[in-house]
Amino acid sequence: MQMEVLFSEEEIREKVQEIAQRIASDYKGKELNLVVVMMGAMVFCSDLMRAISSYGGSRLTLGIVKAKSYVGQESRGNVLIDIGFDCKGKNILIVEDIADTGSTLSQLKEEMLARGAREVKTCSLLDKPSRRRTGIQIDYLGFTIPDLFVVGYGLDLDGMHRELPYIAVITPEK
Repeated sequence: MQMEVLFSEEEIREKVQEIAQRIASDYKGKELNLVVVMMGAMVFCSDLMRAISSYGGSRLTLGIVKAKSYVGQESRGNVLIDIGFDCKGKNILIVEDIADTGSTLSQLKEEMLARGAREVKTCSLLDKPSRRRTGIQIDYLGFTIPDLFVVGYGLDLDGMHRELPYIAVITPEK
């Protein structure tokens, strides 16, 4: 297996700042509950939360959701979800590493609204619109990518490569 850098550490840092500035502007003076989809989005959400905070004006809280739809490089489509906090009356921003089929984000948003969230918006570092199976729209988006399997910056292949400071495409050896 070979890796080729798709987005450098600097490109990611700049994109996180850009997204954070938009979110901070939209939620100035409001409370915002960032909900990180574990495990893949933990690195992105940590950087995003600090960046939003640096612009000031928003009261931020953090929650976690466990959702899994991948085995190896394949999205199974069915999503296992564990929401362990109260959504009632809250402004929620679901922070995801990659929007692929859209099933995870769609199901999370639907469940949080059903539990009484005031507002649920979505944020994803990466988007693969060619694989979308739902009508979910990403409110705050980093990069759009083709249907490639990527690792790094929290994204993994069977638990490996999350620690990379960049995002890379994995290709089979020739």
